[in-house]
Amino acid sequence: MACSPSPISSFTFANPSSLPRPRNSLSSFLNPRAMAKELYFNHDGSTTKKLLAGVDMVAELLGVTLGPKGRNVVLQNKYGPPKIVNDGETVLKEIELEDPLENVGVKLVRQAGAKTNDLAGDGSSTSVVLAHGLITEGAKVIAAGMNPVQIARGIEKTAAALVSELSLMSREMLLVVGKSC
Repeated sequence: MACSPSPISSFTFANPSSLPRPRNSLSSFLNPRAMAKELYFNHDGSTTKKLLAGVDMVAELLGVTLGPKGRNVVLQNKYGPPKIVNDGETVLKEIELEDPLENVGVKLVRQAGAKTNDLAGDGSSTSVVLAHGLITEGAKVIAAGMNPVQIARGIEKTAAALVSELSLMSREMLLVVGKSC
């Protein structure tokens, strides 16, 4: 008995509007045209400059909130009165720039500040200023021709050495609560 090939069926629609539409509200989110990404290539160095401009802007803004003499920052709300804060994490959450490349720099240091705030509970402004220094100096040495992978490995080795040295220098403190002298 000979085998016959199974028929292959295909559907074509002459008009895309004749496609059946889903009835849920997710159909507006599933529009493929809304999911497009913009790609930027750093052939002339302008992409790095814009990214660094966003990082610089955030570090300059959060640098004024550092320390006991830190200044207040006024945040405009879309509704209601403006907020006056001295907390770097709150300011960091509110920063949004119009230029997408500068906004990538903001998101980069925002991630560092959020991770510090999650792990330590404080110090987001300090970590943003430190991240700014690392990114700025890293961009300089990469522009000079150094390998970015070697730079990352060097930063990781240095961080491990600093943590081990600080653990040797540290002393455990005993805190007694409830007793008065």
